[in-house]
Amino acid sequence: MNSIETSCHIEREKLSPKSYFESLIQEALYAGLLETESLAPLQMQIIEILTAQTRSFTCGESSSVRVETAQTILESIYYTIGLHLKSFSNPDAAVFELANKPLAGLFLEGQKELKEKITEAKKLYAKVRTSRIETLNYAYNATLDEGLKCFFPDYDWEFSAAETPGMIDYPISGNEIKTEGVEYILTYLERLLYENRYCNGFSKEEIHTVLLDFHSDYPDLLINIYEILSSRVLSDGSLPEIKLKNKAIPTIRFEDGKAMEDKEFKTLTEEIRDCRTITDKLEMISERIKSFTDLRDLLRSECLYGDEFSDLFNLLGDMETALLYQETKDQMEDADVYLTENEKEWQNKYNVFFKNLEPTFREKIIQLSEKIINNRGDAKW
Repeated sequence: MNSIETSCHIEREKLSPKSYFESLIQEALYAGLLETESLAPLQMQIIEILTAQTRSFTCGESSSVRVETAQTILESIYYTIGLHLKSFSNPDAAVFELANKPLAGLFLEGQKELKEKITEAKKLYAKVRTSRIETLNYAYNATLDEGLKCFFPDYDWEFSAAETPGMIDYPISGNEIKTEGVEYILTYLERLLYENRYCNGFSKEEIHTVLLDFHSDYPDLLINIYEILSSRVLSDGSLPEIKLKNKAIPTIRFEDGKAMEDKEFKTLTEEIRDCRTITDKLEMISERIKSFTDLRDLLRSECLYGDEFSDLFNLLGDMETALLYQETKDQMEDADVYLTENEKEWQNKYNVFFKNLEPTFREKIIQLSEKIINNRGDAKW
């Protein structure tokens, strides 16, 4: 029915996190992985699923509903199929699945994954509540106690999977979450759990003092506690330990020692990719990466995504931060010529991270980088 080639043609970054199914089809057509003639059969299958879902929605009484309701159900179908297609190792593999299996089967697989993610989100929500910050901030407490809680009974995974019920007023740190439904909640909870564990490195009194210094009306403001605390820490030029699973991840420092064997490193990167949360990734990196070479290779091995890079950078010691600064500085001019896309990604993330450092600490890193050059000449790790 469709012509699909074996090499990767579609970049995941070009696909919409919110409309993955639709954007995958568009990119597949553009890349020549799907033929235009395949659209009509796909549309007919969608109509069949929509009809069946509408009958289920009306308890078998009718296959006709209001236009707004039909649109919501249709978006839910797209979302559910897209959720399953996201699980493939690369978009090309997802297109192959799309081209060779009935959409009804993909929809059922997506529903199974939806239910699994809801269960995972409930467990994560319990961890977030257990690790909560003791604070007077109203938005934080209301979001934890009520806003997130009401997502679970109100989330209609069968007919409105793309919607995100709840009242989540507390602003999470980092970039905007570009997903919806249970995916949004999972990402929000993962970030909030990380932030909670970071902030638990401070006492209740320390948190109150720092927030009060930020603004006397902080209990009533829409602020991110983690960002305020981490900003204060960076301005002091040091980082606290992050509490994780009843133990701590200290500031990460690497030794200029022997790099891992290829097989050992490959196994480690696979284990890191399998981690469900950034906190688990950081814990594994802290325990097992011990050389600069392995650190550099890790950064370009597709183990970290999005804000996870800055989470790792925030845990590096001053020397490691300076070495990465020197690495990106040396390669900046010729980056488009000989750097791979993965190398460009982590270096761009680092440059953004570095520019956002407190000016005094940033100058300290630059001076340390210059000392490294003087001590080592032009040697590179």
